[in-house]
Amino acid sequence: FVLGVFTTVVLLVAVPGILAVLSVQSNIINMTRQYLIIYILMIPFGLTFNILTSLLRAYGNSRVTFTAMTVSTIINIVLDLVFVLGLRLSVLGAGLATWIAQASAMAIALAAVIREPAFQVEKDDLKADKAMLGRLARLWLPLLLNSMITAFGGLFVERHTNQLGSSFTAGISAFVKIFGLLESVVIAFQTGLSVYIGQNLGAGLYKRVRRGFCRMLLFGLALAGCMALLIVLTEQWILPLFLSSDNPETYERALQVAIANTNVIMACLFILVPMYFSRITIQTLGHSGFVAAAGALQMVARVLTVSLLPAVIGEYAYYLQDGFAWLAALPMVAIPCFYYIGKLQKKSASD
Repeated sequence: FVLGVFTTVVLLVAVPGILAVLSVQSNIINMTRQYLIIYILMIPFGLTFNILTSLLRAYGNSRVTFTAMTVSTIINIVLDLVFVLGLRLSVLGAGLATWIAQASAMAIALAAVIREPAFQVEKDDLKADKAMLGRLARLWLPLLLNSMITAFGGLFVERHTNQLGSSFTAGISAFVKIFGLLESVVIAFQTGLSVYIGQNLGAGLYKRVRRGFCRMLLFGLALAGCMALLIVLTEQWILPLFLSSDNPETYERALQVAIANTNVIMACLFILVPMYFSRITIQTLGHSGFVAAAGALQMVARVLTVSLLPAVIGEYAYYLQDGFAWLAALPMVAIPCFYYIGKLQKKSASD
């Protein structure tokens, strides 16, 4: 919590520098500043939500995470429509919708933790345990490194995207809204997989780890196909909801970008699902170093894609950068994932 507050304060002070680094267009810099400030103010909510839901999942309760994310996503979409289309609050409305949605998710998780007797804090719980902190550090430091590397790659792409103009940026932003909904579904199932593997790992039921992973992976791929088909069939009606039609020329360009980006990423969902599922599995098995390495590969793939490929395939390089990043990371997490699951299988057979 202290780290989250500190980060929030530092980023608020650094907003002018962030806008300069990202090469934000002058005609949208004020709107970007508004949204960025609101987004930064969400950091304590997001951090608290992640901590609370991690506690609940470790205790075997993944329903709260799924409920909170579902409610948050619905609130975000509904308030986007109300604030942006109804009240005409533009970017400020979009930011407020996301802020309220994140706060709602945190409130749901907090209420569940407060009700759970296992998480009632006593005075002795606040004493430092060096051995425990050391074990935790070995787990979270590689994940922190992965997050920082991935974020750097995202900022690099964002800087180049912003240089293509506000209409291109608007189209990408509209797609991100749709992708956020799809990703939340995948993350919900990924979370369930993590809880399942962790519980069976702790119970020594190693055969169930392999069986559960394989079945969840097949289900995830089938789900990705259904979601991709649904979005492609409805994108002509959904994407315009997140775009301003005040300027017809800008609107058409933004819609064209949004549709093209959506179509490319829907095909890439079949890379995203196995990468996400393998990554969470190898992380749950305690080998988070592979996760950090995968993050580094994602960054390299994104940087190379937006640096070299626009001259060859044009703006499609910006649509493909996520897919290439996921493809680069997939072997780094999938191969060790199956290797360590296989070792568990052998251990189960020998026992």
